[in-house]
Amino acid sequence: AVAVCLTVLMSACVATCFCRYPKATGIFVSVWLVWFIAKLVQGKGAEIYHSAQLLEGALSDEVRASGTLLLRLTLFVLPFLRDAWRLAEPVMDQLKQIWTESSAEERTLISVCLLACSGTILILVAACHHKETVAHALFHLSFVVVGPSVAWLVMQLPYVYCHLLIVLNMSILPLVMSLYTHRCIDQGRRAFADDA
Repeated sequence: AVAVCLTVLMSACVATCFCRYPKATGIFVSVWLVWFIAKLVQGKGAEIYHSAQLLEGALSDEVRASGTLLLRLTLFVLPFLRDAWRLAEPVMDQLKQIWTESSAEERTLISVCLLACSGTILILVAACHHKETVAHALFHLSFVVVGPSVAWLVMQLPYVYCHLLIVLNMSILPLVMSLYTHRCIDQGRRAFADDA
């Protein structure tokens, strides 16, 4: 996990530097790749791997120490959080037990659900600030859920109704929507011509 976080962090740093200083970052990455390939050709891959392991260990220790420092500082500044932690500790232990006893598929499902919940919260927060942009994005993202749901519901219908729905969706509905869109565009052009 630390290696993945380190890789993501380094990639983000390189991407940020590339956006601000494309030539210098490109030269640095090129020189580093040449050095890396030269070391591999010389048969010193084990040395690079050992250095990466040392970096990972140091980073793990640093993250743990920083987390402990932050926790101690928070408990010193906000002592009532200690009581809240004591109340939450049984729940946290139960969650840890559920996580360790679950299979890889269940862990993946839990992770996706947590990501979906956090994404929903972020979208709701962003909706307060940028209502039009978020509404536009949500309209397009809704097809990820609505499309498969509609397809599944149509598959549950008898053949006759399914055939009618397909004809409606593939010919009549697009025709009506196209005419409506054409009318809206035409009205917009007329309003623009009247204003000019």
